[in-house]
Amino acid sequence: NQKKKFRERQTKLLTEWSANLVDRLNERLAEYKIEGLRAELEPDSKGEKVNVHFPSVSSYDNNYQLDYILLEFGGRNRGRPTVSHNVECYLAELEELQTIVFPQATVAAYHPGYILWEKLTALHQFSTQEKDPDPYRLSRHWYDVDRLLQQDDFIGPLDAMEAMADVVAMKSQRWGQKGVTFEAVREGRLVLVPEAGRLEQIAADHKAAIEGRMFFRIPDDFEAIISRLRKAQDWINAGISQGTPNK
Repeated sequence: NQKKKFRERQTKLLTEWSANLVDRLNERLAEYKIEGLRAELEPDSKGEKVNVHFPSVSSYDNNYQLDYILLEFGGRNRGRPTVSHNVECYLAELEELQTIVFPQATVAAYHPGYILWEKLTALHQFSTQEKDPDPYRLSRHWYDVDRLLQQDDFIGPLDAMEAMADVVAMKSQRWGQKGVTFEAVREGRLVLVPEAGRLEQIAADHKAAIEGRMFFRIPDDFEAIISRLRKAQDWINAGISQGTPNK
């Protein structure tokens, strides 16, 4: 059918584009003459994942942190609308390094409302799908959503209802998963917290992430994160059901 042909064509184009990107990246990375610095297209990713490997400057017996950076190009995602966003280096904030001029960039970033609803619906999927998702490195999604919802300067979910409708429509078409009904979100039945058994696995991953030094500072324990997300689930669903634009 037309949908299948479109996906096959899309996958072919993305794989070709990503392979070309890997070649260009490796040409640039080779100029640094750093052993182990290289890019590769992840096998079986259909062009969606490029891993940039780098040598470690320290040894640590916990392998939770990966030795590569993932560049992900979602062939099934929208990528639009965008807003202009300034990007600066973290190191530029250090007083000891003020004599160094760090690079800056202005990028076309995905619209915040769409980012938020992509993440909210991801939790809905992980929480409601029939098969338990692999919990390894999964807890970060709950941490991310919790942090975004606490940011006063970030768009609220009920102020981005157009984004919610667009993301739900897109995922309903392209992210089929047994047991998951994305349309339920539009009816005020968003699920952010999975049932107890699945939740225990994800909580264990959060603990492993802390032990693996994935955070600059020790984050809240997973119970506190989930407690806030339960409340968020309630007020978001109430707002959707009532058609209320504000929290």
